[in-house]
Amino acid sequence: MMIVLVLSLVAAGCGSQNTNNVSNGQNSQQTNTQEENIKTRIIKFAHNGPNISEHLMNVAANKFKELVEKNSNGQLKVEIYPAGQLGDARTIVEGIQMGTIEMGDVENGPMGRFAPAAMLWDLPYLFRDIDHAYKVLDGPVGDKIKEMYLNKGIRVLAFNDGGFRYFTNNKRPITKPDDMKGLKIRVMESEVMINTINAFGASTISMAFGEVYTALQQGTVDGQENPLDLIDSQKFYKAQKYLSLSKHFYYPRQYIISDKVIAD
Repeated sequence: MMIVLVLSLVAAGCGSQNTNNVSNGQNSQQTNTQEENIKTRIIKFAHNGPNISEHLMNVAANKFKELVEKNSNGQLKVEIYPAGQLGDARTIVEGIQMGTIEMGDVENGPMGRFAPAAMLWDLPYLFRDIDHAYKVLDGPVGDKIKEMYLNKGIRVLAFNDGGFRYFTNNKRPITKPDDMKGLKIRVMESEVMINTINAFGASTISMAFGEVYTALQQGTVDGQENPLDLIDSQKFYKAQKYLSLSKHFYYPRQYIISDKVIAD
């Protein structure tokens, strides 16, 4: 779906082409003229996941780049900016809204600022399992929430599976609600997530993803919560003693594109 929408930029920008049968010499001359007139459009694609080639976010982004550039015959070039190079998640979304960033893969944390109903995805223990999550995200509820971004200049192309989230901390195993009391936990920029973990008995600290490892090392926070792939790729296990398989939040990500790109 992302590829179809992005390739629509090509149709909008290149105009009609002469498809009449002509001699080989005329074909060659026409092709050369068309190649000279082609203008490559840059699509900046940003995310704040790890800058690790084998991480799933980069595997997906690079496959997207490969398919778009191949199928647009060079008229679209995708530049990938990982690891928050263009800012944290909220900055990426704001850039897409303004049209200074064309596309992004962002977590749900800041999305409630643009479509409050998106905070639904941040409720704890919302889904039984992955299949349940897929059915809701790809069904009428997901479609309704995607529509709410349209008047904000943002188009959600598809939901991406970020997985369930789990607690790590340095103080003690978390096996019951009382074990959360007194722990300082880093949380994404989500009002629902912050209120939930405070209700669990912990105290929350919101900070950018890129600052988490240092905060764990320095003891600014006792723990954090993330999907297993990020806990592993960021090596949080080097700064944390305990992992709790809590699955307390599901973590949808969103591929989003600026409406200004499509309008142009």
